Amino acid sequence: MNSNKTADTLPEDKTDDESEQGSDRGSRLYRRRSILWPAKLWVGKHEFQAQLWNVSLGGAKVRVDIPLKEGACADIQIPAKNIELPTEVVWQSGELLGVKFQLAPERIKDIFDGAAIILGLDGEDSSDGEDNS
Repeated sequence: MNSNKTADTLPEDKTDDESEQGSDRGSRLYRRRSILWPAKLWVGKHEFQAQLWNVSLGGAKVRVDIPLKEGACADIQIPAKNIELPTEVVWQSGELLGVKFQLAPERIKDIFDGAAIILGLDGEDSSDGEDNS
């Protein structure tokens, strides 16, 4: 790993298999970054352990041991970053979910604060981003 990267981020994600969300790379609106952050997924009053596999200003890819239907609402809590975000499930494949943040991208950037800069989510370049995971 490059010495100027934090231990919990990976190089910019450009090689993921997009088949599970059925989306075309060209349809992404926001740059996404591979990460591996522990998280909690709240569905109503129920809490589930999860991992964030990538993040963008529009959404995230989440690994969780429960199936959720497209359109389900869930809150993602990232305890290490003191972040909680309302989301909607936009795709599901096995243990992976694509979620769309229910807040404006500018608000997501503010919530992530310094982490947005580290993750490269603060730039104007949207050619390699995505809108839902």
